[in-house]
Amino acid sequence: MSNTSHTQFDEYQKWTRTTAAYPERQAVNYCALGLGSEVGEVQGLIKKVIRDNDGIWTDEKVLDLLTELGDVIWYVARLSDEFRIPFSEIMEVNIEKLTRRKEEGTIKGEGSDR
Repeated sequence: MSNTSHTQFDEYQKWTRTTAAYPERQAVNYCALGLGSEVGEVQGLIKKVIRDNDGIWTDEKVLDLLTELGDVIWYVARLSDEFRIPFSEIMEVNIEKLTRRKEEGTIKGEGSDR
């Protein structure tokens, strides 16, 4: 990934501070609960597409998914910012982990330390 995209992700993370509206002393708990809630909304949307539309994604439902995924990303950005972890560092560590797993043939399997 280029440094430009890293900068964009870190700038987005900083920007989320301008839209954060929660008690500072409960920031971590609030963000963690919000993240879980938004992931649940993504899951609920997928469930309803399966139930109500036989798993067929309309343009409207894809737009709904895009919106909900944006909310998930906002909470990831806020939670990581509360711990002073740059958003780009999360991505870099994840890329390194998955690259290593791919090279070692351990993408599939169980456990986080494989």
